[in-house]
Amino acid sequence: MPRAAILLVFAACSPQAPGPDLCEQAARHRESCVGDYVTPPVCTPEAEAAARSLLDMSCAQIREQQNLGKADGAFCDWFGAGCTPDESIFTGPSCTRDDQCGGGFCAEKHCFGGVGSDDFASIMDRFTESRETEGNATHLLVDNIETHDLRNQLMRSAQHSIHFTALLIENDGSGFETAALLEAAARRGVEVRVIVDATTQYDFAHYAVLEVMRDAGVQIVPFNPVFDWALLRQQAGFSANMRLHEKILVVDGADAVLGGRNVGDDYFLAGKWRDTDVHVTGPGVHDVQRMFLSIWDELATWERQAGCPQRYYCPAIDENLVDEPRFYPEIAPAASARTRPVYSNPRSQNTPYGYLTLLNLVRSAHESIEIANSYFVPPRRLRKHLKAAAARGVRVTVVTNSLGSTDAWWMYYASLNYYEELITAGIEIRQYRGTETMHAKTVLVDGIMAVVGSYNLDPRSAASNSESLVLIREGDAIGELRRAFAADAAYSDVADYHLSWADWAKAKAFRIVEPLL
Repeated sequence: MPRAAILLVFAACSPQAPGPDLCEQAARHRESCVGDYVTPPVCTPEAEAAARSLLDMSCAQIREQQNLGKADGAFCDWFGAGCTPDESIFTGPSCTRDDQCGGGFCAEKHCFGGVGSDDFASIMDRFTESRETEGNATHLLVDNIETHDLRNQLMRSAQHSIHFTALLIENDGSGFETAALLEAAARRGVEVRVIVDATTQYDFAHYAVLEVMRDAGVQIVPFNPVFDWALLRQQAGFSANMRLHEKILVVDGADAVLGGRNVGDDYFLAGKWRDTDVHVTGPGVHDVQRMFLSIWDELATWERQAGCPQRYYCPAIDENLVDEPRFYPEIAPAASARTRPVYSNPRSQNTPYGYLTLLNLVRSAHESIEIANSYFVPPRRLRKHLKAAAARGVRVTVVTNSLGSTDAWWMYYASLNYYEELITAGIEIRQYRGTETMHAKTVLVDGIMAVVGSYNLDPRSAASNSESLVLIREGDAIGELRRAFAADAAYSDVADYHLSWADWAKAKAFRIVEPLL
């Protein structure tokens, strides 16, 4: 963000006099009525008017409003503008107590079998257009060197196809090493397709790494270049703020790696960032292959419609690879894990499926929710359900970055806005120690359902970025994630919500521009 913009934001947020502003007074009034503190908005003149209206309400009126059952979308205003109702995800027999549900429990007045059951699989089937596949092997990739070696081994041994997408390929040793492996594969006849985010990758820096791959025959489609797709965006109805954030590697349709790592030294060298990917083998790899090829087909079509201005690859008219049989070799079962890749695409999904996935998991939790996420700025509806989970006795723990470990200090300050609301609701927030960034994006629910992916718990992932996640039940990755989370929690300190005036001012400043962070 430009320095001048930051100064303007600070000026807008600075209090005119000591003491709480009207929005904070409204928040405390609401808390006194319903017993639930909700972080107020930055008190702009428009918000002040809404706060006055709330302050004029009696507790009975506020409770009546509270009982309307409304939740919010990613950017729902605290005072109610833009709110949408929760999806009706539970469909089991009516109940009021757990003992009425046999082997399950009572979730939102319906009997439910839990996140490890077919009940939850049915919810995901209905709301995310995804499918769960049995017979897979899953291995969590926490160690940077192990991840580096595995990815390189897969690319060296590729015989038919390599499909790769990430936010960026860094202009460093690891970036050029990966480019060399992709170049070598293309020269020996392997079909190599690469998708990167155009703005992050090369509009703000001229990376020779893309030219190296293109010259060897790698097909490359950079997503959403600022200038080259300007007219296309106007026609297609998506914004310049949208970014491609998913990280996927599929080799020969038989091995898939998904998670939080881009390509660069921070992700692959010892002693660098703490991140998490997962290696999947078995029939479920076909689902990941289909995810990649559906993205490729969409973006290749757009590049063609734009007139192929980027000069990396010009797709054939009506290219359609997602149903091409050669990319789906027969795969025997590898183990017992069940995997479900979910593609979250705000360009085509009213409520992006990654956001729905996390909401569904939190609403379905019965014992514990363990979250490791680099940027913890949860949208309002997610905060609502995290607090509801804690209120019903679920142990909720979040590991995120400290000011010392984050690579994006503005995200740290934006996250501080919600510490009081969440900590006072019974949620434990822990901050990663040291100076290396905790970049993982994982969730473990009730110790039996794991999520590994690229999804940050912030408004950008909820509403602007395309993302990839994989849900895992059963299999080795579950126990591996339990141990990884325990290690992360041990290497972190419990956060407090009492802020200095300086931290409070910075937090409020970045609250204004959260959707752009």
